[in-house]
Amino acid sequence: MNLDVILSVVLGCCAICYMLLALRVLRGKREPGTLALCATFVVIGLWVLSGAFELLATSLPIFSVGRVGHFIGTALVPVSLLICFRDYTGSHTAKLTIMVLLIIPVLSIVIAATNLWHEFMWLYPITNAAGEFLTRPLAWGPWFLFVHAPYGYTVVGTSILTLLLHSSAVAPAHRRGLFLLAGAAVPPVIAIAAYDIGIGPNTFSTLPLVFAMMLPIYAWLLIGEEIIEFSPIAYETVFQNMQDPVIVVDEQERVIGLNRSAEVLLNISETDAMRASLDTVFGEDVPEVQAALETGKPQKILTNTGRFLHLQVTPIATGAAATRFDRVLMFRDVSDVEKAQREVQNSEKLLRTLIDNSVNGIIRLRWISAEGTNDHRELRCVFANAAAGRFLLVAAGEMIDKTAAEVADLYTASMNIDESKLLLEQFLESAQSGEVFDTQVRTGTGSTSRWLRVTSEPVGEDVAVT
Repeated sequence: MNLDVILSVVLGCCAICYMLLALRVLRGKREPGTLALCATFVVIGLWVLSGAFELLATSLPIFSVGRVGHFIGTALVPVSLLICFRDYTGSHTAKLTIMVLLIIPVLSIVIAATNLWHEFMWLYPITNAAGEFLTRPLAWGPWFLFVHAPYGYTVVGTSILTLLLHSSAVAPAHRRGLFLLAGAAVPPVIAIAAYDIGIGPNTFSTLPLVFAMMLPIYAWLLIGEEIIEFSPIAYETVFQNMQDPVIVVDEQERVIGLNRSAEVLLNISETDAMRASLDTVFGEDVPEVQAALETGKPQKILTNTGRFLHLQVTPIATGAAATRFDRVLMFRDVSDVEKAQREVQNSEKLLRTLIDNSVNGIIRLRWISAEGTNDHRELRCVFANAAAGRFLLVAAGEMIDKTAAEVADLYTASMNIDESKLLLEQFLESAQSGEVFDTQVRTGTGSTSRWLRVTSEPVGEDVAVT
């Protein structure tokens, strides 16, 4: 078994492994970039397999199959990488854009398959003086030199730059993945460049062998590092999808950035708002914005649509001199909270009015620590309405801060001491246990005598007496 056969078997096995990696990606979680990465592994697998065909070729048709497979790889891998890396960094590639990107690769594949009739991709002869097939031709055709190669290198370079330029726009924890992906794309690019400029043997294609050597690294990235499972979220994506409006201004209070929610709030596009002053964007009807910038204190804004916004101004804390004086204005819609607070206030006001004007006497007692101690607590009056004062023959305000015993003395004044003491003990016992206390007492003497029904029940931490 000669070396060509051994290498062909190795390349065939590696091609199968690339197909298995593609299947592994396809059957995993559908994260951003998975479909494009799956397509990339499939194309690389075909590329590696074409190398085996070239090594074992004993006739021109078989060798031509390997040649076409080679150009399928060089044509499609750059585009699939670009789509994969864009998806990975949060930039979706539209279908129309993909179709446009594939125009030149598809033409290159067609030209490579029909090169025998026009020699646009490479020039003949295809064999050397010894009759060996040339995996790299003696001269390239015009399509390869002026279209195919420049386009492929441009797309691959754009793909790698897409990752590197997004490194500062994603969370630090995700940057390792970006650098690993970018680094894994560099060795094949170097090998392709060396192949194109004539470095290395011209009867043996080194590119499939390079991909075969990179297979363990790609498998480690995919399975060991789970690189596709943790696609980074760019800060710009988070910024644009925030529900709260956010505006970034420079030291001259000019808008240098805003998200989509801010565009809706201001009814202005990002293009029109850029470099415009805040006075121009908000007008003079919103002085709270200027107050927040000057004082740094939160402000509440009522918009012309009746919405309440909470405004917080925060300096951008970075070491970069270019952003040292920039500030972020964050608006939060608190209309629902404001509405709920007003409803509670209105409800409390209505309830207080009903209690104040009730024909029933109402007293509210609260457990308060006795002065000078934190252990002993006693019930003291914190509220009494006018009716309670009429029933107990005392001004309602005079009952405030009286103890429960002093309040009880007012409605047990006509009872003997023992009965009054027993009633107070029963009342305090029920208040401490949280039970309802209900009794009838007689107050006053002669013409002022009357029977009162006294009911007490816990209300939260307080005790209400009616």
